[in-house]
Amino acid sequence: MVINAKNKSIEENLNIKTYSKIEKKDPGEIKIIYLLDENIRKALKSQLILHVPLIDIIRVGEEGAPPLGSIDQDILNSIQNNNRILVTGDRSSMPTHFGNHLEKGQHAKVFVVRRNTHIGDLIKILLCIWCKFKPADFNDTIIWLPVRANDNNNVLPKKCKKNDCPAASLFVQLK
Repeated sequence: MVINAKNKSIEENLNIKTYSKIEKKDPGEIKIIYLLDENIRKALKSQLILHVPLIDIIRVGEEGAPPLGSIDQDILNSIQNNNRILVTGDRSSMPTHFGNHLEKGQHAKVFVVRRNTHIGDLIKILLCIWCKFKPADFNDTIIWLPVRANDNNNVLPKKCKKNDCPAASLFVQLK
């Protein structure tokens, strides 16, 4: 158990369950798998694995992922070839490269993390998505996290309802 400066465990501080006993109900079920961009804090991966040891998540620069310093197009090709969802903090160039990628008839799934998003909020959101969605739900989609009330992509709040998911209250944040 990790203790912070206020002598509370991460779980108590973030108010999230540890899903250490989650098992696939259907052996053929396809779960979401993530690729974290190098601009995402390393702690995100370790915290997600702490709560869901079964989660498949790698980071740019690790084995099976594009090397550090990869250009956006190489990262998009990698997530397409491996059916991963990219979690990135690249708000400037990735949306443009994502659009170009789709225009070429290629496919990708991208979550762009908004500036100043608290890591605890992002953990809850990614856990809820992992629990409630399938990779096909995000085909050829770019979503900004957390989702705001005026965003066009409202699939997330509809599927993650209060008391049904550790992140339900985080999906719609007013400006």
